Amino acid sequence: MEEKIFEMLREMKSDINEMKSDINGMKKDINGMKSDINEVKENQKMMRKTLDSVYEQVADLTIFKEETKIKLEEISNEIESTKVDINSLTMKMAHSDNQIIEIKRNLKKVK
Repeated sequence: MEEKIFEMLREMKSDINEMKSDINGMKKDINGMKSDINEVKENQKMMRKTLDSVYEQVADLTIFKEETKIKLEEISNEIESTKVDINSLTMKMAHSDNQIIEIKRNLKKVK
């Protein structure tokens, strides 16, 4: 009977050693997961910084786009105004040319 008890104790010891080995393996796995989680957190922080930077750049580009749009509209208005001025000057030159021609005719008549 003592032998059976010793055998049972040996089996229990063997089972306990296996359990210890399993627990140690789980501890290693948990430590690995903690390390992975910390790495994910760091990557998330870097991604957040990058995303914030992208948001700032997009905001700057949006402002630049609006300012450029306004300036282009101002330039377009100035071009239209310049065209009107050129047309007006062209008409005045044509009128002046006609007057010069009339003056030449009148000078020929006077001679």
